[in-house]
Amino acid sequence: MTQCTVHAPANGFVTNWNIREGTFVVPTPAAAAGTFIDTSELSIVAPFKQQMLVNVKPGQEVELVFKSHPGRLFHGKVDSILEATGEGQGAVSGTLPSASKIGSPGILAVKILLNDEQDNSGLDLGTAGSVAIYTDSLKPIHIMSRVTMRMNKWLYFLPFM
Repeated sequence: MTQCTVHAPANGFVTNWNIREGTFVVPTPAAAAGTFIDTSELSIVAPFKQQMLVNVKPGQEVELVFKSHPGRLFHGKVDSILEATGEGQGAVSGTLPSASKIGSPGILAVKILLNDEQDNSGLDLGTAGSVAIYTDSLKPIHIMSRVTMRMNKWLYFLPFM
């Protein structure tokens, strides 16, 4: 019986591990034996439609509430807008892409950094919630967003939210 030792490239864990005795594993992405989740650096990323990000800039204030942490309000700042998505990637096929088949929902990701006093280590990976970004425009509307975020943090105690 041959034994194999695999060393992780960083702190993290393996999920969806599909190896049993006799499994033949090759280094191709077509047949992954498992998924390694790198937890050495965790980021909070929120999806937004492109038109909602017109006035968003790094450094702007953000409030977050998570379904996995009802009753808590998190504060942070916009780190960056990830201005590339998988929809902008063409598949190599040898034929020209048809413009009618190139569809995109127009969603971009915003990377958010929590304030120093708040710890994101207790957040579940992929957790759902609500995010409000407070831009420099339409400041009178911010009060409505702040009230909504505070309502959501308590509504997340309800199982149907």
